[in-house]
Amino acid sequence: MKKKLEQCKIYLLLAKESEATDPIVAHACRTFYVDRFMETKKKLGEALTPEEKKDLSELLSIIEAAKKEAGLNKETTREAVENFCGLRFAVLDKEEHKTAKITKKHAMLFKNMANYIELLAMYGPLPPKWDEKLKYCKLKAVNIVRCLNQGIDPPRGNPEHPDPAPSPEEIAANVSPAGNNEIQNVSSPYNAKGKIVKGNSKYDEVMGSIQRCMEGALSDINKDNVNSARESLTKALSQLKLLE
Repeated sequence: MKKKLEQCKIYLLLAKESEATDPIVAHACRTFYVDRFMETKKKLGEALTPEEKKDLSELLSIIEAAKKEAGLNKETTREAVENFCGLRFAVLDKEEHKTAKITKKHAMLFKNMANYIELLAMYGPLPPKWDEKLKYCKLKAVNIVRCLNQGIDPPRGNPEHPDPAPSPEEIAANVSPAGNNEIQNVSSPYNAKGKIVKGNSKYDEVMGSIQRCMEGALSDINKDNVNSARESLTKALSQLKLLE
């Protein structure tokens, strides 16, 4: 159980990692850390130390300030986290299938991906598709490390039903000219910062959703339904942050 207290800290690291490009996800990471830390302390039957009280108080201040500044609520935060996870998983899955060589870096990426998916548990039971992706990412992280430690190439895709290794042509098409094995997401709607770029169906889909939110907000304002209008505008703003 003591080890779980240390494991909670991964979410503070993930908050720092996502802060610049996805502040709402960083906010969710901090919230999850506080919840998980307090829950673990309660199970241990331990009171908070003065230092822990100070650290948690500072974190709660940051969390409340972020909620107030961005007008965040449970639904908008959940949607932002789910969009982020979907984006990140798609890019990671493509890289793992097409990269020339699988390394321990990929194991860490899958481990972090699992941690991000676990954020969704704050908003209710994980939907089946996310529960499957969570188990998949954990399995991939463990299997990659196990294979590398045994001196064998980790299988791509599902370890129980591996995909064939990419051909030299596929590798060449997905390795940058600099030869640093960084995947070129040419066909991906996302750029290197995880933002959706203009000129693809995903961008048009998000823009359509934003437009519907704005139209809904305008309709609510005309009906003096302020709370509903605020929620629609907040949802539109959270989606705007996904765009380049």
